[in-house]
Amino acid sequence: MKLYKWKFLGLLALLVCVVMPEARAAGTTPETLRSFAPESILNDVGEKAYRAGEYERARVTWTKDLNFLSTQPGNEARIGQLCYNLGNAAYRDGEPMRAIAWYTAARKHLPRDADLLANLKFVRGELALPPEHSSGILSTLAASLRSWTRAESKSFALIGVLLLAGALLYEALRGGTRGRTLALLGVFLCSLLWLPFLRHCLAGDSSPHMVVAARGTNGRSEPRPDSKTLVQLDPTEMADHLDTWQDWTKLRTKTGEEVWVSSKKVMSIDW
Repeated sequence: MKLYKWKFLGLLALLVCVVMPEARAAGTTPETLRSFAPESILNDVGEKAYRAGEYERARVTWTKDLNFLSTQPGNEARIGQLCYNLGNAAYRDGEPMRAIAWYTAARKHLPRDADLLANLKFVRGELALPPEHSSGILSTLAASLRSWTRAESKSFALIGVLLLAGALLYEALRGGTRGRTLALLGVFLCSLLWLPFLRHCLAGDSSPHMVVAARGTNGRSEPRPDSKTLVQLDPTEMADHLDTWQDWTKLRTKTGEEVWVSSKKVMSIDW
């Protein structure tokens, strides 16, 4: 086998190490929850308040539970369910825009949950908001990439690397037309399976916020109500959080402007 092929296979092994977490988090076990979780989680206080029609109490309780679980590894599904519950409570409490924000936060962890997607579509329709995605090819591809969690995307990327490694190993040992065809097929499949993981990597450590004001909000040059308006942010528009000062939040919009908005009109969806 030629030396360059050994080097390439070594590179693939390195990629596997990058994709695979150094230590898989076991998640919060029932024993851990019983030992450290707040009483509200153990006794389903939020659920009981919601069923009793005490929506504000349910929201306060679930927010406290969410803050606890977000500090524990391996609780993506639980976090997604709490965000979904908070969306339901916000809608019942007469705040449909915040419900949309909570549903969007939940979708990060439960991207294919049918009830969640149905509720999100229903509330957007009730508010007569435009479709979340256009029908174009790029929009469809982007929506498809968002349909996998970060953990799932890592698994797909690992499978892609292993398939490519197997194809290259066959080509190196056997050669011929079949070997080259398998190598090209392996490159194609690996590239395809890496797309969801690359999307998560490109997202980086951004902290997205969503505009929850029904009429949108002004993006201003300074954290003052009389400062110059630089851009108008639409309802449900998302932007990256940069800073917070008193009752103002600094955001970077999708077009790159850095603006200040009233903190009351935006909400973090980074959970």
